[in-house]
Order: sequence, then structure tokens, then C-alpha cells
Amino acid sequence: MGQTVISERRMAKWRTALCAIRRSRFATRYSLLAVFVAWGTFSGPLGSSRVLREVQLRVWVLTCQAALSPSEPVWWAPSTSAYRGIVELLLLHGIPFDIRWIDLQPLRPEEFTFRRVPASVLWLACPAGAVSDANVQALRQAVWAGATLWGPVETWDGRLADLFGVTDGGSTTLRGLQTLDPWEDSAARAYTVAPRAMRRLRPQPGVRVLATGADGSPLLTLRIYGEGGAVAVAVPTDQLFMLKPKLDYWVTHTDGLNGVVRDWLVASSPYGLWMAPLRRTAVLRMDDPQTGSKIWLRNQPPPPLTRYPEITPAEWDRIADMLRARQAALSVMYVPGFVDDGDAGNGDLLVQGQAVSRRCGQVFDSRDVVFVGRGSWTDPYYDFPAEFQALKRLFDAGVLDIESHGFLHTTIFLDDWCRDAARGQKPLWMSEFYDLLRGIPPSSAAQEARLRQSIEKIRAAFGQAPVAFAPPLHQYTRATPVVAQSLGLPLMHALTMFALDRRPIVEAAGFVTYWVHLPDVPEAMALDGGYPLAIGMHDWDFRRLPFTWLASWLDMYRGLGIRRFIGYRELVGYTSAQLRLTYVETLDGLQEVIAEVDIGRTGGPGGAESRYFAGRPMPWLVYLPDDRLTSVRTVSYEAIPFERLQRSVYRIDVPAFGDRAVQRLVLVLQPGVETFRRDIGQ
Repeated sequence: MGQTVISERRMAKWRTALCAIRRSRFATRYSLLAVFVAWGTFSGPLGSSRVLREVQLRVWVLTCQAALSPSEPVWWAPSTSAYRGIVELLLLHGIPFDIRWIDLQPLRPEEFTFRRVPASVLWLACPAGAVSDANVQALRQAVWAGATLWGPVETWDGRLADLFGVTDGGSTTLRGLQTLDPWEDSAARAYTVAPRAMRRLRPQPGVRVLATGADGSPLLTLRIYGEGGAVAVAVPTDQLFMLKPKLDYWVTHTDGLNGVVRDWLVASSPYGLWMAPLRRTAVLRMDDPQTGSKIWLRNQPPPPLTRYPEITPAEWDRIADMLRARQAALSVMYVPGFVDDGDAGNGDLLVQGQAVSRRCGQVFDSRDVVFVGRGSWTDPYYDFPAEFQALKRLFDAGVLDIESHGFLHTTIFLDDWCRDAARGQKPLWMSEFYDLLRGIPPSSAAQEARLRQSIEKIRAAFGQAPVAFAPPLHQYTRATPVVAQSLGLPLMHALTMFALDRRPIVEAAGFVTYWVHLPDVPEAMALDGGYPLAIGMHDWDFRRLPFTWLASWLDMYRGLGIRRFIGYRELVGYTSAQLRLTYVETLDGLQEVIAEVDIGRTGGPGGAESRYFAGRPMPWLVYLPDDRLTSVRTVSYEAIPFERLQRSVYRIDVPAFGDRAVQRLVLVLQPGVETFRRDIGQ
């Protein structure tokens, strides 16, 4: 990186000098405050200690109506502005954040004082022209008091240029980037990235460069201002969070630039920040076990879609063995209802062991149905009860999650379907939450009834409600995410993911699905972004491929750099959790981070029974500057073990929650006055 990033020797000198300056400045202010100011009692675990400084460790996304509408029910990826991308980044990495519309609720300078900082990181997600002068003055005060302000180039103008300490030197193109590791004083790391527009930033003296383009142009710069800092991002938001086509839909392009921004954002938070361990994690998803459409739909290309042998209990055990050997979990997208097509010439139905007369449109529980086919069937016998018992056993063992794939995997318009004599030759009738065959959207009420039935039937069969919903054939209307949200589901995943536990709903198009039946694997560039992804499969993949393909596939992904394979339930456990992190320093020198972890929303419509972390510890990645963590305990003084992973980065396992929705931990820090590592680059 040439002269743009300082060497480790120079970094050490910066560290020594800056630490001395900060100690002197803080000690002076501390003495004055101790003499002239007396504050009330802090009501948390610190007892009667008097609070000197309190900082909320979270990100405030500062936006405006011109950038992100607060009244839209869904922030759709293609039609919402690129500012949706920062929300998506924070959400998919479990970084605590809130959104504030500063044109509706302007910032006030008095919100940010040396005693209290309500958000440790501020991210500007609003065009500069929509940021009022009053908000500009409040941003200055926020940084002076100790917050870190991030601003892509289009979000600030001459009113804040001196705060960031850069001038605009014209346009250029980013073609690769280099950066130091925020967590270690290591050599520069280089990333291949998609070319994109950027501005040439000209740093003023004393402004440090955290990352550059391949040509050495400053990409991320940091200027210290008071107790805080301002990070300028040379890439505008619409280039930082670009969309790209994938098949017939849109996804967020992710590469090393997104990963570098994420890591520096966390590292720049004064007094630390938490992040979920979802980097390079893949959700495993299998669609269609026990789906009745494989019976009523006659052979259509490609043949694996229908009338293929079901997975037997013994084969499910083989699948479980492949998963266990790789410490992997699998989410089965389950269809609890079976609809009869009424074709008596096709075969016989037995329900709970009793033969039933065939009548189109009658519905049974899938787990009760045995089908004995007639004619040219590869395997004319479907024993859904036996397969259900295998699924239930593996679900109880924690190998599988059971989530909703609709109720019938067949159209809502059953009367029309039954009237169509050629229904068995029309696979588009399988679309349940949108009539793909005729282009007719079902009403919200009809969708709600179907999805409610799916949730209730899954809960009755498996003892836990689903937390995720995947509409069949990935088809849905603009009302479908809202309907799913109204029923308490925290996540919907079609071809992209929808975070349903907040308003507006966020389409998280950075959560990309790679399907086994397509020549579809992530590029190394995408993996550098570190976003979690999904690997999608169908039960018929085990009929068209050698049965052990799953083991080979997981090993291949491991070789690409995927570290863990999880189910939706764990993903929701993080993306729907609420973190409240407060750094507190008292007049008697005590320094702690009070962490409140709330998993109340993660169980979806099932509540406590469906919360992934009710019965297992919840690991978090914790960044605490300057390696100052000395101990972790509960508020009742029970010691909690922790692991130092690398400089300033720890793993802390929150104990299993049981019936509780909230737990509180206290992280005790070694006394000192360090904020964030301001000596990381020049």
C-alpha cells in the first residue's frame, strides 16, 4: 500500500503518543467533572456507583424520507434506494442498530455529551442536500463527544468536509483494494472487487487512511475530532451496495469492500461492539419432503420434479450421518397438508391406515397419508407416516429444523384446479401464494388462512412452530411478506430473504441462495464479503445424483471457505435477537459493558418453545479495544467463561436461555481510558 498505510513500527509510536495524549486529556476532564458534578445512581448491576460516562454501543442509521420511506410496508431490493444496503449489512451480521429519520426527528446537540453518548457509531444514509444545518451541528457535537461518524461521499458536503478532513479530488474507478486487518497489526491485505465508481479523497495532514484502492487512492479515511472520529467512504452508497441480476431476480453484489467496511465499522466503535458469528456461514435448506404435488403432477420435464421415490427412513439416517460428520444442520421446508386430486385411476389413498374414496380437493395431514400408485410408477408406494417418524426423530435430535413451505404446495384456487382436467400436466398449479399459471394474486385473507394452517399443523406435528416460511415455487405477492409478518414469523425466504421482525420489512438481498440443481456456486469475491448465504436443495436431488452427493457438496463448500452449516432457526436466533450494550464508567474508576440479550422475537409464532437458543448457549463475537476484558459474569455474579480469539476480539457464550427471553451479562474491563484504536493507519 506504499506510503498510504503506516508500518508496524510507526504504528507503535502512534499508539504510545496518542495514548499519552488521551490519558492526559481525559484525566483533566475527569478531575473537573469529579469536583463539580454529581450524578444520580445507576440503577443497573453497578449498584450505587456514580456514573461518569455512559455510551450505548450500537449503530444509528441516520436517514431521511428522501432516502428510505418509513411508511412503506416493505423495503424491496429493486425499488428501494441503495441506502437499504447498510440496514441489510447490519441485519445479516447481527450488529445492533436502530434507524432514525433525522428529518422527522432531528438530532439535538444536547443528546451527545461527555457523560452520555446514545450511539457509538453513526452512519449517514441520507443525501447531503437533505441534511439540515441543525443536524450538521448536532453531528459535530456527536463526534466531539465520542461517537464515530461514517459518511459515504454523497452524504456530506462542504459543511462537514473539514470534520472528515478530506477534499474531493474528482472521480476515479475502484479496481481492487488493500487494507490492514482492523484486529491485528498485520501486513496489508488485498481483495479483488468488482470495479465501481469512487471519488479521489485528498486527506488533510493528520488524517489516517484505513484502506485504499489498488492504485493507492484513499478509500476509507479516519480523522480524530474531540473524543470521536469521522470516517469518510470514497465510494458512494449506490456503488457500495450494488444490485445485480441472478436468474430472474436481483441480489446485492457483495465482495471484499463490504467485508472491509463491516470490519472497520465494528472496530471504530468506541468501547467496542458485538457481532453474530455468521461470517462465511451457510444455511442448508431442503424443499419438498412429503409434498403431495409429486403424486398428482404427472411426469413433466425435468423428471425429478414428480413421481420419484420418497426418501426412506434409512436414507434419512444416512443424510443425518453426513450432516453430523460435518457438524451441520439442515432446514427441511415442510408441507403439512396433502390434497387429493381425485384420480382413482392414479392409485389408492390410505389415511391413518384406512382406505378413503378419492375426491378432488379433500385435504389430509401429510403425515397420515399412504399412497399406492397404479400404472407406470418408478416406486408406486409412498409411506408418508414412516418418513414423518424419521423427520420427527431427527428434529428432536437437533439435526433438522422443520420450517414452513406452505400448506399444500398447490394453488389456493382448489375449485379451479379440480375443474381443470389437465391439471396433472400443469406444474404451475404447484404455486400456492401466487397463481403463476394464470397470473392471479390470491387475496391477503386467503394467504393468511393457508399460512396459518401450515404453522398450526407443523406445531401440532413437531411440537414447535416454524420460524421461517418459503412460498412454493418462490412465488408470492407484494402482500405475502406482510401476511407472514402478521402471523408472527420472523423470516420469509423465497429467492431472497425478508426480515419480518421489524417495520418496514427489509428484503435482505445480500442473503444469496445457491441451488444444487443449477451450475451455481459463489465466487471467491462474494465470499470475501462474509455475508451468510443459503444452499438450496430438493429431496429429488437425492434421486438424480449419487446419494452421497451431499457429503461431497458440503466438503466442496468447506474448501471454498464456508466455516459453518446451520439452519434457519439459528440464523433467526441472531438476526431477530435484540442487543442492548452499554459501556459504563464510574467515578470510582469501574469500567464495564452491560450487555442485555433479548431473544423474545426469535421463536416466531411458537414463542419460547421455538427459540433456538432456549436450550443451547448463544456465542457472540465481541470487539473490545485494547484487550481490556478481564472477566464476564451474570448480574448475579456467576462467572461466564470467554475466549480471546485475537487482539481485541473475544468469543462470549451467553448461557442457554431456558424459559427466559432476556439475559444480562457484565463485562468487566481493565481500568484505562482508551476508546477505539485511533492509531490504525495514516
